[in-house]
Amino acid sequence: MLPKNQNDLKNLLDSARQAQISLAICDLSTGYQILVKPDQPFHPASTIKMAALMEVYHQASQGEFSLDDLLPIKNSFLSLAD
Repeated sequence: MLPKNQNDLKNLLDSARQAQISLAICDLSTGYQILVKPDQPFHPASTIKMAALMEVYHQASQGEFSLDDLLPIKNSFLSLAD
């Protein structure tokens, strides 16, 4: 069952004890917003994943590749957090 209001959503996110979660939802047509911990600081590596995911879906919608394609991953990047 989905939460019906912002407090229910906050309680649901707070129940994830091992995770720090923030949420921002905005309906651009009505301006309705749900903000849960909108000022919570996060390491940039946590937030850049959303931009990367949006670009993946954009390129897939343009026919650049299929979301079912396989992509070999080689971890050769060292993060500042490492």
